[in-house]
Amino acid sequence: MGDGCYCLSLAFPSSQIIGYDFAEAAIEAAKFLYPNVDFISVLNKDNKYDVIFCSNVLEHFRDPFKQIVLRLAMINKYYIALVPYKDNLKCPEHFYSFDENSFPNKINDFTKVQSTIITDIKRSFWDGYQLLVVYKKDHKD
Repeated sequence: MGDGCYCLSLAFPSSQIIGYDFAEAAIEAAKFLYPNVDFISVLNKDNKYDVIFCSNVLEHFRDPFKQIVLRLAMINKYYIALVPYKDNLKCPEHFYSFDENSFPNKINDFTKVQSTIITDIKRSFWDGYQLLVVYKKDHKD
């Protein structure tokens, strides 16, 4: 609903933060809640983004790594993914469960630089832990 983008816009006020969701209803709700943050429902494949932060989306795909590869082609610097950790897949919309071994060390020209299990979570809608993974683009200088 745009909460994460709003928090990022406060933490990085000199950065352009754009929220993305393929669900138009979610975009409209986020725009209403956070009118000072930009939200879009389509990523332009011709644009390059310094960072894409994907939060709690990949578990909704049967082949999440196909989605990751599509996004990596649009990135200049970092790809960050936050996913449920060891999801029990009881949610009918979740098709993939991640653990610390799910993400390879390299994907195309990106190297995994961080993988952290987040256990200190204030409970709200989601139950369980989260896995945060960061990839950095390899630059050939």
